[in-house]
This record gives sequence, C-alpha cells and structure tokens, in this order.
Amino acid sequence: MGGSPTAPVWSHNIDADSLVSLQDGADLQDYRARNVEGQEKADWWAIAMKVWPHFDTYQEATTRVIPLFVLDPISTDPNP
Repeated sequence: MGGSPTAPVWSHNIDADSLVSLQDGADLQDYRARNVEGQEKADWWAIAMKVWPHFDTYQEATTRVIPLFVLDPISTDPNP
C-alpha cells in the first residue's frame, strides 16, 4: 500500500542491483535504474503526478521519503 512506513521490498532489490528488465507488451528491455533526487526528482514527480495523482497522498501518509527511480535503457547494440 502506498505511503507505508517502510519502503517496498522491490525498492531494496533495485538498491542492491540496479539492473532491471521491463516488459511492455511483447517488448522486453534491460535498463539501469537510478534513484533521482533534487530538481530531477521534482521534474519526474510532476510527470508522475499527471499519470497517478495519488503519489502526493502516499508521500503525505508517511515520514519516509518515497524514492523515485528512473530507468535508463541499456543498449543491446554491440556497436552503439
């Protein structure tokens, strides 16, 4: 549930190993996740709020800082 006092397990997994796979339909890609802070987090948070306005409600429900991860694609091209 959003806004819980402890971070979800999946966020600890990303902290331990930032290599993640994301599947969108039939498209499966590898990414490197990074936890953003400062102005970059504020910019991404504003975008996230347009998609799911309840993120602010989650943050207000807890004293911990909710992490926001950005996924950077890992090139599968051997000659990028």
